[in-house]
Amino acid sequence: MLEIKIDLVEHGIESKRETLETIKIINTGLHEKRPEYGQYIIHYKDGSFLINNHKREDGYLPLVQKAICGYINCIYQSESEI
Repeated sequence: MLEIKIDLVEHGIESKRETLETIKIINTGLHEKRPEYGQYIIHYKDGSFLINNHKREDGYLPLVQKAICGYINCIYQSESEI
């Protein structure tokens, strides 16, 4: 599992650190082309979504990028539905 934390540190004062969001990237182990490809469930405070075809040899940074972009898309979609 990978975990991405978004923290607010008001005026750089560590004692005022507040976690705004935690995004967890969890390998389901269910991709049919495993171990070359992975399927990941992305959990965040208000929901979750899947990343289905991450090429594992690409490493973790492209996976983190997909998770953050997917998270942003989910947030904006839910706001537009309000």
